[in-house]
Amino acid sequence: MAEPPDNDVPDGFKAIQQQMAAEAVRLAGEGDTEAARDILRGFIEAALLTDQRDWPAQLPVAWVQYLADAFRQILDSDADAARALGLKSSKAGRPQGTKTHDEVRLAAAYWLMVRRGVRPERANERIRQATGADRTTIQGASKRCSAFEDRALVDDDILLSIIAEQPALSEIVPA
Repeated sequence: MAEPPDNDVPDGFKAIQQQMAAEAVRLAGEGDTEAARDILRGFIEAALLTDQRDWPAQLPVAWVQYLADAFRQILDSDADAARALGLKSSKAGRPQGTKTHDEVRLAAAYWLMVRRGVRPERANERIRQATGADRTTIQGASKRCSAFEDRALVDDDILLSIIAEQPALSEIVPA
């Protein structure tokens, strides 16, 4: 979407182009990968079809700022290029293997509830509802922290202090 040289474009048209460019940047920033791709396509067209001395005038300022910010993230923060450029939405889900729940807290809540008479499946369900952790995550945490099951090793007060840092878990544990 290369634009003609600045002197051939009426001012009203320039304003509309700038508004459309700003809207594309807003959408791309919110995770719209098609808007991000449109910006990149326009950038590529302008770069390839414009004489070198006219090149800067051919791009909407909003696009240049968007791309500069994306490139800065890639270079300075070692960000994933596709994500920084908006080609891969951050809303698509978390990367494989990413931990989003503190296993020690999940296990502390699980074992404390089991100690207090809550059936294991019901403890899993309560923790899932309170934290959003799935059943597999909760079971894995309880297995990796199985020492919490032994009252001789870890008393209830320690487990309570562990889950106190996450109010959603503190609220579901019976007294």
